[in-house]
This record gives sequence, C-alpha cells and structure tokens, in this order.
Amino acid sequence: MKKLYIPLILLAACIFSCSSPKVKEKPNEEAFATDSVTYRQVTKVAEVELKADFPVSGNNILTNAIQEFISEELGGTYTGDLKAGKTLINYYGDLLYKDLEDDAKEFDINDLPTLNYSQDIKKIFETEKYITYLSDTYIYMGGAHGMSTKQGSTFRKSDGRRFSYEMLFDTETSEFKKLLKKGLIEYFSDNEFVITNDDELAAMLITESDVNNLPLPEYAPYLTNEGVTFIYQQYEIAPYAAGMPRFTIPYGDIKGFMTTTARNYIENQ
Repeated sequence: MKKLYIPLILLAACIFSCSSPKVKEKPNEEAFATDSVTYRQVTKVAEVELKADFPVSGNNILTNAIQEFISEELGGTYTGDLKAGKTLINYYGDLLYKDLEDDAKEFDINDLPTLNYSQDIKKIFETEKYITYLSDTYIYMGGAHGMSTKQGSTFRKSDGRRFSYEMLFDTETSEFKKLLKKGLIEYFSDNEFVITNDDELAAMLITESDVNNLPLPEYAPYLTNEGVTFIYQQYEIAPYAAGMPRFTIPYGDIKGFMTTTARNYIENQ
C-alpha cells in the first residue's frame, strides 16, 4: 500500500497542474525591454547631455516605432542602423555640440555663459497594451533663462500606433472645455494658488481665449495609470513663471470623449 501512496500523490499533482489555467505567451515574442543610453560632452563653450530608454527587445514593429520616435525627437537626420542605440545617441550628441560650438563663435566666448542642450527620453509607464514615453528637453542659448519642453507619447504594443488627438472627439464642446478648465485650476492649486472664480484663473493665463473656451495644448496628450495627461508648453497658455501647466483627466471623466480605438488602449484599467 505504501508503494502506491507516492505515485498516487504525483498523479494527483499532475492532474491539478494540467487543469490549472496558464498564461498564453505569443510564440517567438520577447518582452519589451530597454537599455539606458547616454551622451555627455562638457566644455567651457557648451554642454550637451542626452539620455534615452532605448528599446533592445520586444515586438519588432513596436521597437522600430519607438527607435524612430527617439531619432525624430533628437532631430530626425540619423541614417544609420536604428537598433544601434549608442551610435544613434552619439551621432545626435556630436551634431548638437557642434551646433552650439558654432553659435558660440559668433559671440565673445569670455563673456558668454556655457550654452546648454539636454534631453531625456524615458519610458514612464507600461501596461499589457501600451507604453508611454516622456521627452524632456532644456535649451539655454544665453539670456535670462533657458527654455524647456515636455512631450508625452503613447504607443500601442501590437503595432506601434501612437495615441493622438484623433482618438478624442467632441473636444470643442463646452463639456470637454470644462475638463480643461478644471485641470488648469487643479494645476495652479497644486502650486499654492487658490482659484475661486473665472477672473482669478484668467489672471494666471496669457491666452486671449475665454477660460470657458480654452485651446487644446499643441502636443497631443498621453496615457498614464490615472488618466489622460495634457501639457501646455512654456508661454503657450501661461507666463514663464507658471511653468508648463500639466494635469491628468481621469479615465472616468474623459472616457466619453474617447473613440472605440482609444478605449481599447485602456481596457482593464
């Protein structure tokens, strides 16, 4: 009887494991992964620093789309192998440094502050269906202060398609404009300003548009865990001191303005 005991246990374990649900994996498809590639050159004349979370594995269509995106964010003139992340970053770094060096030659270097260009292109969020990147750029060419830009981009994993304004509708309606207005009020509130009425909000802005009919940001929004994030660039809607107004509209509030395609991005979120 004891001899049969162990085989019976093994048989039961086999039956249990075979009947348990397993996660299906797509054949020959690696998980999306990145490598941090950098470039840095600093002299008295100029400083250039580049960083990018560069795709090194995953769906070939997706990785190619993001590699192209990184190249385009840095200038879009690279003609080499897109998979060669370090070569690509060095190409743009050398090019940007040479441009700053040429600009500096037009001035008295002894009196000119160090010119600066820095850009960080990083992956900030990922789900089973999409990946979101944020490109953060700073440029200083002399003067009182430099200029910054922030742009988010969301890519569908299946085919690399990028989320854009095309996936939102009725954005000119009063209902959608209320969401933009609410987002800006929340942004300024987070920065220790108390907005209690339309006049106070208008005083924080430099746009000629009515606060109840605000324009969309120049750059398309992007997807995060909390919702759809919008960013206004410096001077786009507010003065320099206000920074870059950024806010996230929760999916529960914005889902009614999202196309079926867009809703598929956030399924199960």
